[in-house]
Amino acid sequence: MYCGWESDPQPLEHESDAQTTEPHCPIDSETILILIVESIFGMTSSSSSNSSIVKVVVVEVVAIVIVVVVVVVIKVVHAVVVVVIVVVVVVVVVVVVVVVAVVVVVVVVVVVVVVVIKVVHAVVVVAAAVVAAAVTAAAVVVGSGC
Repeated sequence: MYCGWESDPQPLEHESDAQTTEPHCPIDSETILILIVESIFGMTSSSSSNSSIVKVVVVEVVAIVIVVVVVVVIKVVHAVVVVVIVVVVVVVVVVVVVVVAVVVVVVVVVVVVVVVIKVVHAVVVVAAAVVAAAVTAAAVVVGSGC
């Protein structure tokens, strides 16, 4: 059994414990990229060095494209997240300002109503006192026979 896509395949190393006969073939990102490229473009391992060079170039191009796409996606997601955060903050600030404004207006209206009620009450009390004094004076005048 062989591992890799070299032009000269080399036998796999076996574990030194001799408890297992499974071959050891580490899979790294380059191996995965080679598998992707081979599956997309139908390339197979061959012994020609030109095919190996083309394969390496295609793998590098695919790697660069993947990195560029990932960076662009990260930038776009970052921009969207920033915009969403700004919009949420603006909405929260506007809601807080509106709520505070409504509370201030309600408090001012309540204070004005209370002041008006107090003033009207005072005017009524003064008017009642004046009327009572006038009635009392009239009764005194009428009672004295003048």
